[in-house]
Amino acid sequence: MLIVLHSQIRGPKLVFSVAVCLLAMNASVALPQERPDSSQNGHWWLSLSTRERDGFVAGFADCYSFSHRSSFGNRSLQRYRELTDGLYAANRTRRAKPVGEVILQLRHVPTDEPWLHGGETHRGPHSYFDATYWMQIGDGPDKRRGFVEGYLHCLATATGAPSFSRSPQQYQSLITHWYGLDRGVGDDPYEKRVNTAVADVLMQLCDSCRGREER
Repeated sequence: MLIVLHSQIRGPKLVFSVAVCLLAMNASVALPQERPDSSQNGHWWLSLSTRERDGFVAGFADCYSFSHRSSFGNRSLQRYRELTDGLYAANRTRRAKPVGEVILQLRHVPTDEPWLHGGETHRGPHSYFDATYWMQIGDGPDKRRGFVEGYLHCLATATGAPSFSRSPQQYQSLITHWYGLDRGVGDDPYEKRVNTAVADVLMQLCDSCRGREER
């Protein structure tokens, strides 16, 4: 998985052009056949904080890139969030669409952003989404909860994926505890688990994996 970290703000004209492209592509873009939680749609999206939306896009991109071996590198994750915001805000009729469906369609829309050379790159199955990332976004619960929501939203499209019946807030707390971040940085087990991907921790918390939280 390759993610380039950069951000670039564009005006409303791009949102309009993206919306036109998406309308033309609706009948042709192939999307996963299984369906995520339909309540996580545009109405739900617009009720979230910006930090929770950012976390959602990060979690969704991590899951999709890992499970589909497909990069989200054609634009920054922040830009995906901005475009999703704009599309839902500008078009009420699109708000019934699940968030993941909109994000996936944006992957097929040509970007007006030039490829920004010199950005920080991260290689590996889950990029930089590990304990350090989890610690850095811990100044409030929103972004961590959003990451879990986005990852599970994407995972619902995968055939044979395990079930997760607990709330995103519960998974957020369990991940934080597993890393030892609720006990202070530097305490065991954080030092031993710092390189473990957030997704790997989440996957061991599935319904059929109960009891493995402390392993």
